[in-house]
Amino acid sequence: MTAKLKGMKTVGLTGEGGGKMREVCDACICVPASFTPDVQELHLPVYHCLCRMLEEAYFG
Repeated sequence: MTAKLKGMKTVGLTGEGGGKMREVCDACICVPASFTPDVQELHLPVYHCLCRMLEEAYFG
């Protein structure tokens, strides 16, 4: 919510359905799980892939 107030775009990493984050984020990356530890585990490769893509885009 703070990012939105500052005019920043937001990406939420969520479980299936997106929950309340779907309402406040510009984009949600939802994984097919609802149990929190499973959601977190499934987001690890997603997070690392995003980091790699950003590093490549900004630093070559």
